[in-house]
Amino acid sequence: MIIAVDFDGTLSLGTWPDVGPANKPVIDALLERQKSGDKVILWTCRSGDELSAAVAWCRIYGLKFDAVNANLPEVLESWGYKDTRKIFANEYWDDKSAPYEENPSGQMTDRELRAAATGIIVYNYIIQNGVPPSPDEEDTVELRGTINDAAMEMALRFCSTMNPDATEVEWYADDEEEPDD
Repeated sequence: MIIAVDFDGTLSLGTWPDVGPANKPVIDALLERQKSGDKVILWTCRSGDELSAAVAWCRIYGLKFDAVNANLPEVLESWGYKDTRKIFANEYWDDKSAPYEENPSGQMTDRELRAAATGIIVYNYIIQNGVPPSPDEEDTVELRGTINDAAMEMALRFCSTMNPDATEVEWYADDEEEPDD
């Protein structure tokens, strides 16, 4: 596994350009992952002296990076030595990221199913109308009256393959209230 980890707000809880105090639980977790063979890339917007200070500070806590703001050599080799600006990793640790929710069943959560069904319905709308739906003055997209049986069947087929317990996709008629989440 390759982990790309941010510095400011993730490893260091200080305010840029300062370093520290240390976010010990994150540092300890990275050290454990390195012991188990995972590679770690420092993935930060810092550059120049600020980057050098961050790397040196991390070494004090035992963190030695396999790469800094760069792809690993084995990744570059697998790409025919074509480097991109995007760092490849299996995990990205950043204080600004959305929290990861473990899903041991491997099935999509209700939220993921609703998002997928909405995507299918919007796709169907575009196919029917030739253009995506337009947001109104309140920046919302109104899809009432555009959901046909084919779109709902497509959404249900997709959802049931991702979650066998999905037997129906709920939606509401134009004259009904929106369901509460």
